[in-house]
Amino acid sequence: MSVEIELYDGDDRERWNRHVDQSPQSTPFHRYEALEVLADASGTELYPMVGYKGQEPVGLLPVFVLSKGPVAAAFSPPPT
Repeated sequence: MSVEIELYDGDDRERWNRHVDQSPQSTPFHRYEALEVLADASGTELYPMVGYKGQEPVGLLPVFVLSKGPVAAAFSPPPT
């Protein structure tokens, strides 16, 4: 079975945070609100992605995109 990737947006904050709360490896820095602060502080745009196998979330990946002129780069965690 393959992993399907879903891009969340600001309307999915509660769903993202529920997934974070279910993980024993999560920290407060994984919560959506903290990721938004990190994106603002690093001058990047946040793309929160969730991987699903069927209906089960199997991974969370917050991607931070930094654009400089015609070049864009993706980071996780964000650049300092």
